[in-house]
Amino acid sequence: MADEKKPTAAQIKYAYDLIDKLGYDRDDYDFDKMTRQQAIRLIAQLKREWEG
Repeated sequence: MADEKKPTAAQIKYAYDLIDKLGYDRDDYDFDKMTRQQAIRLIAQLKREWEG
């Protein structure tokens, strides 16, 4: 099933970049247990927060 794909390295790197900028703890985000779709939603949420 396509939705079960793991996040890409680029998605994880981008998410970690946003997490770091926002001052959050990387350990709070477990990308090993996330689907690519969940990572997309997380990135969108972090991006909205960063951009205000």
